[in-house]
Order: sequence, then C-alpha cells, then structure tokens
Amino acid sequence: MWLKILIFSLCFLSPMAWATGIRVASFNIGAHFITTSGGASVPDFSLGDPGTVDHDKARDILNRIDADVVTLQEIHSADIAGNPDDLDALAASLGYTYSYLAPSTNSFDTSLRVTFLSRFPILTSTAINSPAGAKEINRLFPAVKVDVPGTAKDPLLIATHLKSGTTAADRFRRAVEMRRLAEHLITQNLGIDDNYIIMGDFNLSSVNRTFTVLPTGLPSTYVLGSDVLLPVTYSTNPLDYFNTGSLILLDPRQLDNSTSTFQSGSVLDLLLVSPAIAARPFGAEIYNSALDTSNTAGLSKAGMPLPVDTSALASDHYALFADFQLEDTPPFAVKISQPTPGFIRLTFPAQTGKTYTVQTSSDLSSWYDLSTHAGTGAEIITDLTISSSESQCFYRVRSMN
Repeated sequence: MWLKILIFSLCFLSPMAWATGIRVASFNIGAHFITTSGGASVPDFSLGDPGTVDHDKARDILNRIDADVVTLQEIHSADIAGNPDDLDALAASLGYTYSYLAPSTNSFDTSLRVTFLSRFPILTSTAINSPAGAKEINRLFPAVKVDVPGTAKDPLLIATHLKSGTTAADRFRRAVEMRRLAEHLITQNLGIDDNYIIMGDFNLSSVNRTFTVLPTGLPSTYVLGSDVLLPVTYSTNPLDYFNTGSLILLDPRQLDNSTSTFQSGSVLDLLLVSPAIAARPFGAEIYNSALDTSNTAGLSKAGMPLPVDTSALASDHYALFADFQLEDTPPFAVKISQPTPGFIRLTFPAQTGKTYTVQTSSDLSSWYDLSTHAGTGAEIITDLTISSSESQCFYRVRSMN
C-alpha cells in the first residue's frame, strides 16, 4: 500500500491528499471441508503447507489486498509446527517481518489461535485473557500497538475470534468475552484523539437474550469471574458492550453492495474503530474474488484481479480490509496546476532525506517512473508533458523512505 499517493486523470484535475495512514485486514482462513476415508465431510482448519490450495489461495488474497497489518483467525496448531512453519512461510512470502500470535494459556480452544502479521514494528503486544481465578475465553484476543512511520499517533489494534454457535451457552460465553474486550479498552486509558481498531470474527449470531441464571451446557471447567454478576445480557449489536460513543461500527460492503462476510450470507466479521479514526476519511471493503474484475473498482489493490473462485477455495469467510488515516492534518499534499497548454505542473513538499518518484499509468495497473527527486526541505516543482495520443493518463507521487 502507498502511504502517500496522488492519482488524478487529465480530465479531472482535482488533487487527493493522503495523511499518514495504514491499511489493515482481517481474514478468518478456515474452515475448509475435506472428505475422510469413511466418506464423511469434516472441517479442516489448517492453513496448510505452501503449495496446497488452502495456503496458496489465502496468500493470493492477502497479496492482492496488500495490507500493512493483517490479523488471521483459525491458525491451527499444525500451522505453527516446524521450523519454519506454515505461518512463518506465509508471512515471509508476503513481506510481514513482525508478528504476534496469541497464546493458548487458560483458553478452551487450544488448537485454533489468532495472530497479527505486520510490516511495521510491533511496539507492544498482549493477549486479552480472563481475570485471575477465572476461565472464560475460548480463544485469547491479541492486542498490539504498531509503529507507523510518519506519525506519533500509533494505533492500537485488537483482533477477535469469539465463541461460535447459537446455543444459550454459546451466547452467554460471547457476552462475557465482549465484556472482557470492553474492559481491556478501559485499562488502556484511551482518549478522544487516540487511534484504535478492533477487527475479526465476532460470531454475533442468533438472537438477543438476558441471562438471569447460568445456562446449561457450559464446559465443566468454565469458571466465571467473581466480578461478573447476573443478569448478563447478550446482544448481536457489538456497540452495546462498550461505553456510548467509544467505538464506531463501520459498514463495509462487497463490490455488489453485499454486507456478507461469510459465504453462507451471514455477517460475522466486523470492523470497529475509535471516533478519531471514524472522523477522518477512510475506505473499507469486503474482498470477494468473484467480483474482482478490474483495478478501477473499490479500494486500490496490488497486482491483477484474481481468478473468480479464489475466495471460495481459500476459506468460508471473506477477507475484510480498510484504509485509515491516523493524523488530522495531512502531512503530504500535492498541488496541481496547468501553467501552459500541453503541460501539467505538480508541486509537492519534500522532506530532507526522502526520495520522491513521479509515476504515470494509462490503466491504473502498470506504472512507469517519470522522474525521481531528492527532498531538500523545499517544495519540488515538476512540469509534465501531456501526450495528445492518450485518451487518459494518471499520475502519482510516492515516497517509500
């Protein structure tokens, strides 16, 4: 993802200025169904080895989305066995240098875990767990703060994978898990200007219910924290678990305007952000390869559109991704003018020690360098010739250091 980018057409000479930003993604990579020797169809939650359909299709989607930080749910114990393991191989192939895998300590599901992969350094990391003496959480939630270049407002990212199922016990357990998530936010002493994002598989299905007694069907080793008093209310609206106004629930869509994040049609995967992030321009999308037919629809993507069946083969969930700005005032802006017929002038600020490249494209897919400029602290001014042989032409300015 380009953190600083300008794209414009000769027909529309209006600039787009981007603040210091981040692209995040959430992808539940399972389950895949396999047939046993006895003919039964059973879920296979493993990412799998490089070269297998499961691994390669998930990798292709993540490569196409090209997020700076991604959370993956349903990382199986088999995926982290060996050296290097399947998760390491995936991270290396996508350029994710940094990672944090939530432990399975004091959790019920010790096979499936949640991870963060990041191209930015991870400043802090922890896992949201039950309080001392309790055992409530099915899969621990990783929470990381990443060091985004160009800003002091580094974001806190939290990933979820709540207990699935529609029984009374499942809903009760999710309600308690959401309470622990909300409590963790409170412990961070977050203010109105802070950047924080919660994403993942929330599994907030079925119907609302208020529990006045513990439901039947809880695991025999389930221990509710002494601070949780009945009644406990389960809600399918995630905002009901947080202080009013502390989080904003986004409404990402597929390119056909569908809200489904699960291939059966459900909405299980969510993006919640702080008011500070929601107040700035952002974009979010649910990625479905069946709708990915060009590089001009939806959010920008890397490379070329994928085969239509890629999402269906990769997982029973769709990947969710979004672009966010972390600063209120864009540190990088490009001015566009036309001083004389046949020319376009780009003027942009340049920091000392940084290098800026002006690129052009006729289709927003293939880009070609026009000029490279060393930043000296003064504005850079460059005049570009308009080609009369092209019906449209796009330009962008990038800085990678």
